[in-house]
Amino acid sequence: MRTFLKGGRTLEAWHDIVEVLFPTSNTYVQMVERFKYDVAFSGLLKERAAGEMVTAIENLNACERIRDFIRRHPVS
Repeated sequence: MRTFLKGGRTLEAWHDIVEVLFPTSNTYVQMVERFKYDVAFSGLLKERAAGEMVTAIENLNACERIRDFIRRHPVS
């Protein structure tokens, strides 16, 4: 990934496919923290609401119908 900044500076980051996609590359805790950060950063949900969304997803099997889940957990 390459990002060009005002003033001519460039930021670059690179990760190989194994580092990013291999099932053991990230722990569950790391993935959850990244999800919460990304959702909060996007402005879709505040950090607390992102944590509540994770809990809801972890308990998704208790939901009988997906439409009920969506109604209870709307994204702003």
